[in-house]
Amino acid sequence: MSLYTTKPTKELTQKEFQKFIKNKKIILGNHALDHLSNYQRGLFDPNELINSLLKETPRKLYLQENNRYRIYFRKKEGYRNIIISDEGKKMVIISFMDVPDLPKIKL
Repeated sequence: MSLYTTKPTKELTQKEFQKFIKNKKIILGNHALDHLSNYQRGLFDPNELINSLLKETPRKLYLQENNRYRIYFRKKEGYRNIIISDEGKKMVIISFMDVPDLPKIKL
């Protein structure tokens, strides 16, 4: 039995990312907001995550061992890390997290 982890296995370029999401619908996964309280969910606009993927330039992009993609975007106070899964004609936002710094990853 093999255990697939969130360990990055490959760094992607901006061009690869744009080709990858081109013509795919981006949706929010069922559990993407699970770590937010009910109050925070009322304040947070999920479209902000989708707009980041469509309109912003990622600072770092990685393919993980579990075949999901980890994408870092620059924000006012650090970075937003969005994890997405390729499900054929759609991309599903699995999770996100705001972090103070980009991690130092050695592939």
